[in-house]
Amino acid sequence: NDIGVFPQFDAAAGDPPVRKRDLERAKQLLKEAGKENMKVTLRVGELIPGMVASAEIIQQQVAEVGIQVEIDKVTDIAQFYDEGYFTHDLQVDYTNTIGMYGGAYYWWLSYADYHNVGWKNEEFEAKFAEALTQPQEEYEATMREATQILYDDGPWAVWGRQNTLDVHSDKVVGIVPTKGRGFLNAGKFTSVSLA
Repeated sequence: NDIGVFPQFDAAAGDPPVRKRDLERAKQLLKEAGKENMKVTLRVGELIPGMVASAEIIQQQVAEVGIQVEIDKVTDIAQFYDEGYFTHDLQVDYTNTIGMYGGAYYWWLSYADYHNVGWKNEEFEAKFAEALTQPQEEYEATMREATQILYDDGPWAVWGRQNTLDVHSDKVVGIVPTKGRGFLNAGKFTSVSLA
């Protein structure tokens, strides 16, 4: 749904509908924007298996609406997160399962640590700030409003999902759940110990 959050891991994400592929509408939007026969560069590195192949698939698919993509393959993956990560217009990247709270602080807020997309939406930022002041039920409702803004105006096209494996043990205690929910970013680990 182009938000990068599984709704089953974070109730605050809501569940926006999956977008349908509409080539004619895409062509129309490009024409209205004066971007017919647009040329773009797509930066990618093989950080995880399939990233370069995904860039090639994107290249093939957008060619159907007249967009020409040149793939800029970062061969030394140690350089993928250099200055180009924050300045390149378009790139293939990956993330692990994350909640709305973590996603906002990582990517979507204009002051986020990995704000590599240049997206700024004041309404999204206001909803996020409002949500943080609320009890859980209201927090989730307000974050679903923020999710809708991200869905309508956000910077991502989520091209796929990979399977993940998570484990737990009753012998690990002291993890305090946070509002983020889901995966490891959903807890505070300051008092973790073995039982």
